[in-house]
Amino acid sequence: MVAHAAAIDAALADSARRAANSFARVSAWFAERRAAREAYRELQSLSDRELADLGISRADIRAVVNGTYQRPI
Repeated sequence: MVAHAAAIDAALADSARRAANSFARVSAWFAERRAAREAYRELQSLSDRELADLGISRADIRAVVNGTYQRPI
């Protein structure tokens, strides 16, 4: 009976750990999305001249925020 209770306790602990890990991943995803939205808004608020000073155009903003921007050679 004690072994059965220990197995149940271990299963419950594993389930709780998995739930906590899932929550942490979802929280991290939301934080990343929030940071991306803020970066997008900030870049959109710049003038075309300011964007040019940074070496990007308005059309490049989404790629910059997504991390897929590649500078032209």
